[in-house]
Parts: sequence; structure tokens; C-alpha cells
Amino acid sequence: MNRRSLTAVACYCILMVGGAFGDLDMAPGTAIHFGDGTTQNTAQLEGPQGPQGEEGPTGPQGPEGPQGPIGPEGPAGPGAPADHGGTDCTVTGTDAFVGGGNGNVANGDYAMVGGGRDNAAVTAYATVGGGDNNEASSNYATVGGGQDNIASEFFATVGGGDSNTASFPGATIGGGWNNVASGFRATVGGGRNNTASAEGGTVGGGAYNDVQALYATIGGGGPSDDGNPTTTNNVVYDIYGTIGGGGGNVAGTDDASATDDYYATVAGGKHNVASERYSTVGGGSYCTATWYYATVAGGQSNDATGNSTAVAGGMTNEAGPGTGAAVGGGGSNTASGPYATVPGGKNNTASGYYSLAAGNAATASHDYSFVWADSGGGSSAGDDTFNVHASGGIYYEGGAIHTTSDRNKKQGFRAVDAQDVLEKVAALPMSTWSYKAEQGTPRHMGPMGQDFHAAFGLGDSDKHITTVDADGVALVAIQGLHQIVQEKEAKIAAQNARIAGLESRLTALEQALARTSAP
Repeated sequence: MNRRSLTAVACYCILMVGGAFGDLDMAPGTAIHFGDGTTQNTAQLEGPQGPQGEEGPTGPQGPEGPQGPIGPEGPAGPGAPADHGGTDCTVTGTDAFVGGGNGNVANGDYAMVGGGRDNAAVTAYATVGGGDNNEASSNYATVGGGQDNIASEFFATVGGGDSNTASFPGATIGGGWNNVASGFRATVGGGRNNTASAEGGTVGGGAYNDVQALYATIGGGGPSDDGNPTTTNNVVYDIYGTIGGGGGNVAGTDDASATDDYYATVAGGKHNVASERYSTVGGGSYCTATWYYATVAGGQSNDATGNSTAVAGGMTNEAGPGTGAAVGGGGSNTASGPYATVPGGKNNTASGYYSLAAGNAATASHDYSFVWADSGGGSSAGDDTFNVHASGGIYYEGGAIHTTSDRNKKQGFRAVDAQDVLEKVAALPMSTWSYKAEQGTPRHMGPMGQDFHAAFGLGDSDKHITTVDADGVALVAIQGLHQIVQEKEAKIAAQNARIAGLESRLTALEQALARTSAP
């Protein structure tokens, strides 16, 4: 290599070093003067382009640029297969579908299982929404969800819950546990262990309720004894029967026919029975309405046993068997005659036609009789009688008391000896006294019932003096007195006439004597 070539290399190196360190300003075309007096221009030192070096390391990310325009929508992808969801699912029906879950089966045409586990829609148009081990096994049957539910007939539906079965066309169960709707269009709303087994039967809820008749209804309630739920539950045996709630209530009769004791109703309470057509028990406990249109509103152990009879309340009362008999309340009362009435009180009995007994231990055994009795009780004296047994007296204000005295209402007429009655009245012991039951011990005057009855033999008891008998004795005694007065007046008149005659004769004698004595 000659000197000029070395010089060129040196210049090139200087240029590179200067460029690398940036402290030499030698632009292309710069002249370099050497010690031997020669000069070299840098522009003349540039050689040919060398090969490209290796790519350097990636530099830092630069700032994000502006959003570009949205591109056109791409073509639609292919549809998902019918059994695309879940695992171990089976779809064999035409246009059937399983949305997801595990072990679900849609075997019917157009059947669908939405999800869940081990659910099956096995017939056409059957549907299971989800849940576990549910089955819709008839056309158009539906199970919404829950567990172990079955809809096994056309249009049967189970909304959810556990172990419910809708096993008749159109049957419906809303939810709950272990309910059965096995009648045509029967319905169980919820609860547990309820059964609607007849067409149109309905159980709203509760537990162990049983509807066995057409269009019958139980609103709710349950067994009165949880230890015996199937023998103390609510049951409707006859068509259109209704039980609102409570426990151990029965509407209708458990016999061969479910259509004879229709429209029986028990609103609620415990162990009440409405066993005949249109019979009603409103509530209470152990009450029964056992004849047509019979009604017990409530209370305890009350019975309406006749046609259209009624017991409003109280305890151990009975209306019937007479038609239209009624007991208003109280205890141990009986209205057994047709249209007989006991408004209340205790131990009263109205057994006559249209009779009424009230108070305590009153017995109206005669037709059209009215009996009110006090603590000692009392009975009717006969038909068409008004009987008041009040040992403390009877108080009446505001008018007169009218006593029937029509000759046409009487019989067995006998003549009366007025003088005999007068003598008995004169001999009758009289005194003043007070009733023990009266407050303030007011004084009264008169005979005792025993003396009066012994003297005259009137009335049916020696404990009472009826006003009609007292009035009659007084009037007859007055007649006896009148007879005596008349007899005495006649005697006096005769005596007066005789005296007058004697006086006249005396006057005449006196006059005659006077004339004979004159001079």
C-alpha cells in the first residue's frame, strides 16, 4: 500500500471517528493538509456502499395513532347444531333443542331442555326449563324447573319445586313439594303433600290437603295433628265442596257418590264437618252441619242437624232435627222442634212447634209456647202460652198487660158459689212480706201460694198464684159480698116499711087519744 492509500484510509477513519463522537466537523468536501505538504479532499475519500448491517434492537412504543374507519360487516357464520350446549346431552327429536347443562335429553320432536342436569323432554313439544332430574313426558307437557318433578300428560305443567307430579291432561302444579294434580285441569298452587285428583279440583297450598271431587276447592291449611297427617287433614269428598283452611275439616261425605252432597262448605277451624248439600260451617272446632242448608257459624261442638237449621255459636248447642230450628248461642241448648228457637242461655230446650225457650233450664215443649226461666228453670204450661218463671218478680212498664178471656178460648165451665168463695177469702191467711231475691226488701201484701191453692184448688202449682185466678177469686168474693149486702138491704127495707106502718098507726092512735081526752 502506498502512502496516498494509507492517507485515504486514515482520513476515512477520522471521518468515522468524528461522526461517531460528534466532535469533529468534517463535512464531505473538507480538505485535509498533511505534513509533507500534500492536501486530501474528503469528498474524494468516499468508497462504495457497504453491506447492510444487522438490525438493531426494537425501540420504545410510539403513541397510538387515531382510530381508523369501521370496515364493512362480514358474512353470517354457520348456525349452531341443535344439541350444541352442555355435556353428555342427547337430542334425537326433529328440531329438538338442549341449551346446556349435563345429561339432558330432548327426544321428542320440537322438544326442548333449557339446561340443568338429567332432565328429559321425551315427547313432542315437551319442555323442561332447567333444574335437576325433571321430566316432561307427554305432548305439550312442561316443567319449569326444580327437582324430580314430572309432567306426564298432555298440557300438564309443573312450575317448579320438588317431587311434584302433574299426571292428567291440563293439570297444573305451581310449586312446593310432593304435590299431585291427577285430575283433568286440576290445580295445586303449592305447599306440600297436597292432592287434587278430580276434574277442576284446586288446592291453593298448605299441607296434606285432598280434593277428591269435581270442581272442589281447598284454599290451604293442613293436618290438625302432624303425627297423623293423613287422618287429620282437610278433605273435600263431593262436587263443588269448599274448605277455606284450618285442619281436619271435611266437606261432603265419604260414600259411593261424589255428586250428592254438593256445595258443602267449611270456611276454617278444626275438625269441622259440612256433610250435606249446601251445608256450611264457618269455623270453630268440632262443629257439624249434617243436613240440607244447615249452618253452624262457629263455636265448639255445635250441631245443625235439620233442614235449614242454624247455630250461631256457643258450645255444645244443637239445632234440629226440626226444620228451621235455631240456636243463637250459649251452652248446651237444643232447638229440636220445627222453627223452634233458643236465643241463648244454658240448658234450654225448645221442642214444640214454633216454640221459644230462653234463660236457664227453660223447656218449651208445647207448640207456640214461650218460656223464660230464671235460676230455678221452668216449663211451658200448654200450647200457645207465654210462660215466665221469675222468682224475683216480673216488672212491666209502659202500658197494660192484656190477659186473654175470650169465651171461645175456654172450656169446662162450672158454676161458682160466691158465698163459699167469700168465706174462704175471709179465712185465707194474709200477711205482708218481701221476696228474698228483691233488693231493699220492699213490702208486699197477700196470701201464700200454698194457702191459696189449698183453699181454691186453682192453677197447676202451689208455688204460684196466677193473676187470672187472683182476679177471679176477688171478683167472686165481691159478688158474695154484694149478695149479702142485697139481702141486708132488702131486710132493712122491709124493716123500714114496717116501722113506717107502725109510726103511722102510732100517730093515728095519738091523734084519737087526743080527741077523746079533750073537754
